[in-house]
Amino acid sequence: SRVFIGNDSGVSHLSAAVGAPTMALFGPTSDVVWKPDGPRVATVRHATQELKAIDVESVLAAISALTETGRAAG
Repeated sequence: SRVFIGNDSGVSHLSAAVGAPTMALFGPTSDVVWKPDGPRVATVRHATQELKAIDVESVLAAISALTETGRAAG
């Protein structure tokens, strides 16, 4: 696939471990502490710490940066 999109879960960590471009969405857990390890990983977390508050535009922008450069932005 072009990019894996998932929440803060073991599957997201597996995706990153095999080198797939990985977009991990975070709710109340810390993306700084629990971000999957890898150079092709991007995370999105809303200030309210609620998954449902993450907007599509934020996810699409992070995916675009990840897939265009091959690396996570920032």
